[in-house]
Amino acid sequence: MSAMTFMERVYMAIVILLVKLLRIKRYTKYKLEAAKQQLETTKNYPMVLVQIPMYNEKEELVELECQRWATMGVNIQYENRHNRNGYKAGALREGLSKSYVRDCQFVVIFDADFQPEQDYLMRTIPYLLTNHDLALVQARWRFVNADECILTRLQEMTLDYHFGVEQEVGSSTCSFFGFNGTAGVWRIQALHDAGGWKDRTTVEDMDLAVRASLRGWKFLFVGDLSVKNELPSTFKAYRFQQHRWSCGPANLFRKMFKEIAYCERVSTWKKIHVLYAFFFVRKIVAHFVTFFFYCIVIPACVLVQDIPLPKFVAVYIPAIITVLNCVTTPRSMHLLIFWILFENVMSMHRVKATIIGLLEANRVNEWVVTDKLGNALKQKANTSKSRTKKRFQFGDRIHLMEIFMGSFLLYCGIYDFTFGNDLFYVYLFFQASAFFIAGFGYVVNADECILTRLQEMTLDYHFGVEQEVGSSTCSFFGFNGTAGVWRIQALHDAGGWKDRTTVEDMDLAVRASLRGWKFLFVGDLSVKNELPSTFKAYRFQQHRWSCGPANLFRKMFKEIAYCERVSTWKKIHVLYAFFFVRKIVAHFVTFFFYCIVIPACVLVQDIPLPKFVAVYIPAIITVLNCVTTPRSMHLLIFWILFENVMSMHRVKATIIGLLEANRVNEWVVTDKLGNALKQKANTSKSRTKKRFQFGDRIHLMEIFMGSFLLYCGIYDFTFGNDLFYVYLFFQASAFFIAGFGYVGTFVSN
Repeated sequence: MSAMTFMERVYMAIVILLVKLLRIKRYTKYKLEAAKQQLETTKNYPMVLVQIPMYNEKEELVELECQRWATMGVNIQYENRHNRNGYKAGALREGLSKSYVRDCQFVVIFDADFQPEQDYLMRTIPYLLTNHDLALVQARWRFVNADECILTRLQEMTLDYHFGVEQEVGSSTCSFFGFNGTAGVWRIQALHDAGGWKDRTTVEDMDLAVRASLRGWKFLFVGDLSVKNELPSTFKAYRFQQHRWSCGPANLFRKMFKEIAYCERVSTWKKIHVLYAFFFVRKIVAHFVTFFFYCIVIPACVLVQDIPLPKFVAVYIPAIITVLNCVTTPRSMHLLIFWILFENVMSMHRVKATIIGLLEANRVNEWVVTDKLGNALKQKANTSKSRTKKRFQFGDRIHLMEIFMGSFLLYCGIYDFTFGNDLFYVYLFFQASAFFIAGFGYVVNADECILTRLQEMTLDYHFGVEQEVGSSTCSFFGFNGTAGVWRIQALHDAGGWKDRTTVEDMDLAVRASLRGWKFLFVGDLSVKNELPSTFKAYRFQQHRWSCGPANLFRKMFKEIAYCERVSTWKKIHVLYAFFFVRKIVAHFVTFFFYCIVIPACVLVQDIPLPKFVAVYIPAIITVLNCVTTPRSMHLLIFWILFENVMSMHRVKATIIGLLEANRVNEWVVTDKLGNALKQKANTSKSRTKKRFQFGDRIHLMEIFMGSFLLYCGIYDFTFGNDLFYVYLFFQASAFFIAGFGYVGTFVSN
């Protein structure tokens, strides 16, 4: 699985390199300026429906704002549902059922925290007007709070790679990528053709994208078009987000596997791309590889020193993967180590969410809205202070899973330092520290907290590499659910929004791609938004982001594989690169290698761990993942440790998605606090004291993994003859930090 992740990263790196060097970004071939000039000359503007699904915004403020715009002559309506059935997918589906939608050709979707530029539609709609097989135009994300704390910086690195590489590659090679759920314009025809919005998973956007792709629709990722938004700046919010992002895809993979595999409307290549690359590798394997290699294999090799760990496995391959993942965020290159450690921490949650998605466990459909602070809230927080003192909440700050993993890695690091004959303990100590930082809640909101900085690193890679590669190679990438303009025709043609998974945006993107629609990622167009700054919110997000794609992969595998409307290359890209490698394999590789294999090599020292496996490959992967956020390169170690922690949750969510376990459709809206709330928090104090809530601060999985890694580190330090305990101690620390809720912003009510 590590080789699968490595080859997927190298493949996308080659594609994106060719795209950059040859200047063959797919959206540049559509002659946007000529289409814009013709549109401005004829003044024959199409009707575009703008949907802004909201959940935790103040109803009175939203209604008053709608009334204000209505008095100015703007055609705007305030719609309020009486239930949350279907979550975001249900809201979007109900919005499309209104009578006024009949006059609209396209629908553009923005989450509440997104801030599109005034020329957004003029930079997206012309693509859809001149290319009738195009279902979705997806813009990339830019983060207004990337500098808020290290958490947002690390998220930026990950998402920049997703948009800059994954989405661009999918768009360029297969005209398919996962709809990001926002900042995208859908052709309503394609949306309906794909079956509309389905709430069967927590990745309704991915679900829609896959179904639309299976219907032959093409997607376009416009990497030059960015929409500002906010990253979650609390570790709690980020964990919820990662749970959804890991569980949803895994669950969608489970639900759609046969549908994708047996789809006759798309090519075999596209089906393979969706099932293998898009779902299996990226949504499932990647989480497992990250967690089990960095948090299991390396500590295991320390504890069992008879098992050698080759350098190319332990060092070279991870290093290449890391470097490839970071090239899209060059400003965060100094955060590369932090990003690696952080990703290792988060891999625990992603693996958990992936497993939930694959097995459809209890939390498979858990939808926790990602908390984002917002700029306005920050200003208010700086001017007043609450008179009440918030009581410590155990679950908001303490994350036991991270603490356990940090303890385990610390033990392995100590063991390797004492009895080993290598230097694994260096990594183990760092990774243990990352788990402890996350477990105790000390990773918080780009320059304000490390949590948002690490998220920035991850998301920068997603947008800067994954989205860009998908758009450039396949004209497909996962719609990110926001900051994307869909051709409504394509949206309807793809079957519309479906809530069968928690990645409805990805679902729609895949379906539209299978319908022959192409996607375009505009990497130069950014939409500001907020990163979740609490670890709890981030875990929920990663669960959905891991579980949803895995579940969508399961649901659409056959549909993609047997689709005849798209090329074989595109199907391969969607199945293999987009789903299997990025959504599945990546999580498993991260978790099992760093949190299972390495500790196992520590406990069973007769099993050597080659340097290329333990050092070189992970190092390359890490560097590749962080280059998209160079400003956070100094956080690279923390990012690695944190990603290893989160890989646990991503693997869990991926398994839930693949197996359609209980939490497969868990949709927890990612909490994003916003700047206004911060401002209010800094200027006033509440007179009421909030009771401590265990689940908001303490995360048992992280504490357990931290303890396991700490044990392996101590064992390796005592009995080993290598240096695995250094890594194990750091990784255990990362799990403990996450487990005790010290990663991300700690925000009062």
